[in-house]
Amino acid sequence: MIGVVGKVKRWLVRLLMGEPAKPSPLPVYTIHNWTPSDKDNLINFLATATGKSLISRMQTIGMQMAMQGAEDVVHTAHSAGRTAGFLDGIRWLESQARIEFETISEAEADSSAISAREQQGDALLRELYSP
Repeated sequence: MIGVVGKVKRWLVRLLMGEPAKPSPLPVYTIHNWTPSDKDNLINFLATATGKSLISRMQTIGMQMAMQGAEDVVHTAHSAGRTAGFLDGIRWLESQARIEFETISEAEADSSAISAREQQGDALLRELYSP
């Protein structure tokens, strides 16, 4: 009987107060804009011994994944895609140190200066392949 009373009380609280918000099972990440100072910090980090070691280790792991994937006759396509994705991730990380920022003053911020223009080269590739 006590269990039934407790269930009724909880039901009434939910009915009157509304359902409590359930946390999302998926993580929700917020993205902050990549700034010139972020780029400078990444360049400085990659110039350190730790940064060089990190990139070297990531490239070595990518190559090991490629060699293991080539030996995998059952899941070759999956292994190749996994390797390509990992190596693309390394290239994307390194590309964040090469982003060029344009500063537009308020005097130059007319419709022609801020209008969309077709991207080319690295900017186009970053736009197509960035997550």
